[in-house]
Amino acid sequence: MAIAAKTKKVRVTKPKKLEYTASMNFTLLHEIYTAKGKTAREAIENLKAKNTKGHSILTVSKGKESKEKVISAPLSFRMFSENKLVRELSLKHICTLFNF
Repeated sequence: MAIAAKTKKVRVTKPKKLEYTASMNFTLLHEIYTAKGKTAREAIENLKAKNTKGHSILTVSKGKESKEKVISAPLSFRMFSENKLVRELSLKHICTLFNF
């Protein structure tokens, strides 16, 4: 005589993946730009600013944790440059500031 084994169904809940949010506040022009991304670098790359005069405050947050850094005027200008090499070097410099 065969005995049928009973199996229990267990629900596995996946933890919610939090997105990084980057916001840049230009102090001279009082403009705030925000963007989201899967990683902190991607969130910073997704920022689109038109006028980048003056220094800025870059805030990167994930959930309740956030970091803020003051970015100099030349670096914030280079970050939104049309030249891909200049943009890539400035993003690398910013990532070293945040220790990503």
